[in-house]
Amino acid sequence: MKHFFYLVYTVVSFSFFAQDSSEKNFLTGSNYLFKESQPAIFIFRDSSNLRVKPSTDSKIVNNLPIGSRVYLHSKSKHTLTLNGIKSAWYKVETQKGNGWIWGGCLTQQVQRSAANPDLYFLFSIKGCLIDSIDQRTEKVYQLKAVENNVELDCVTFTNNALYLGQLFNHNNAGLKNLDHLLTIDLPCIGGCGCTTGTKYFFFYNNAFKHTETLFGTADAEYSEYEEFIFPSDLSGEKFFVIKKSNFVDWSNEENINESDAIKRIYTQSYYIWNGESLVPSLSRKKTVENYKMDDF
Repeated sequence: MKHFFYLVYTVVSFSFFAQDSSEKNFLTGSNYLFKESQPAIFIFRDSSNLRVKPSTDSKIVNNLPIGSRVYLHSKSKHTLTLNGIKSAWYKVETQKGNGWIWGGCLTQQVQRSAANPDLYFLFSIKGCLIDSIDQRTEKVYQLKAVENNVELDCVTFTNNALYLGQLFNHNNAGLKNLDHLLTIDLPCIGGCGCTTGTKYFFFYNNAFKHTETLFGTADAEYSEYEEFIFPSDLSGEKFFVIKKSNFVDWSNEENINESDAIKRIYTQSYYIWNGESLVPSLSRKKTVENYKMDDF
């Protein structure tokens, strides 16, 4: 059985036409027993149109800036698909009046800064792409930093999993020259629910300075992983970002079978965050250990 572990994306040509649509659904007021318990939803696209009726032909009541809070009262029975995003229309209550807005303009996940209550991180799917070579569908996601209805910065990335995991805000993760570390878990492509990777977003001085993706494979005894350990983590060390990895040694792949002892390579590398990127530590060297599964 072949096992593949991809750490680098290949850039290919895409067209902004989607045959498959990704649906955005939101709970409305009718789903909550008490109105006070209904959370606000945030506008993801700047200057989103608020309309009299759930239609692109309907009169525009107002334009809502990014980061605006809205409360959803009800949804239309029909849907609209744009750029591969399928969603109903939602009747909403806003500070600029009531009306209908297309669900594609709404944020799917949000995190708030503990240090700056006016700073929000909005995360949502933007659209779908079709690979012009093999017609493979990629979903396009965006993570935006928004303060007082102004977009400070935005990161765009693609993923072809059925869905993405939860957005988390780890504040500065115990690091200097870092305001926020945000992470998103990446599930396996098949949609079984297991996590096979994590995207890391380093935010400092109102900008995303660094983005990195660490992958793994969920394949029983052949599973592989890599992860970051930060100073704020229980096993973290002050000043250092530690990268741990555990891989199967595939150098003799043709001789690996269920009865053989699986050889593994465990590494631990130390990095320093300088406010712009992760740089290898000069004081703590990388360690490499080899072992067999039957040693335990």
